Amino acid sequence: MRSRLPPERHLLVALFAIVATVVLARHEMWMDELNPWVIARDAHSLRQLFFNMRFEPHPALWYLCLYALTRFTSNPIAMQILHGAIATASVAVLSYLSPFRRRDVWLIAFGYYFVFEYCAISRGYALGVLLLLLACALATRPRPQPLPIAVLLALAANTSLYGVILACALTIAFAGICTCGESLLPMPWVFWSESPPQPVRRRPGRRPSIASRRARGWRRPPISTVWRPRRWSWARRSPPTRPS
Repeated sequence: MRSRLPPERHLLVALFAIVATVVLARHEMWMDELNPWVIARDAHSLRQLFFNMRFEPHPALWYLCLYALTRFTSNPIAMQILHGAIATASVAVLSYLSPFRRRDVWLIAFGYYFVFEYCAISRGYALGVLLLLLACALATRPRPQPLPIAVLLALAANTSLYGVILACALTIAFAGICTCGESLLPMPWVFWSESPPQPVRRRPGRRPSIASRRARGWRRPPISTVWRPRRWSWARRSPPTRPS
């Protein structure tokens, strides 16, 4: 069965993977990149890993990934390969799941941040970007599931301080999905989705409409006297007469 996706999306991911390979091969790792690798490599247990991280300002998710990687090899090039795979996965999410135009996706993918900051420099920020993009992709589905979105945002908050800030902002924006099906903050939908998720409609005939209740003489119950001690009705009132 052939894929229905346009071929330029596959081409974008393939070209970015090639660019990421060239950039990582020519990049000399800095001290702030090798420091987490050394911390994870010299830890012989998880308890020792957290003890070695006592002076680190970042959360532990990236260190845990490196700890699992250092159980197989002590070569830091493996960290670059993992980071390149994460950066390529982020571009794949943009290419396959984002509603942006073709030109915008190409400009974002081959811009400064995705090529250098989130690809060449092997830090935990790229992992947070990938998790946040996946959370946005899941939240813009017709019927989003809150649990996977919450897990992704919780993991993104454990990558860096920027991940904490963005995860908290998106949590507030996605909180309305669990209750009314609408976002509490409209701004994330402007950048990711063409339209905010529509609330789930009720089945027809389950509850009579206001028009049918009004036709049967239904009147609104009196409001509390603490707020407004007047009785309102759905009946149409006559317009007020002007004084002569």
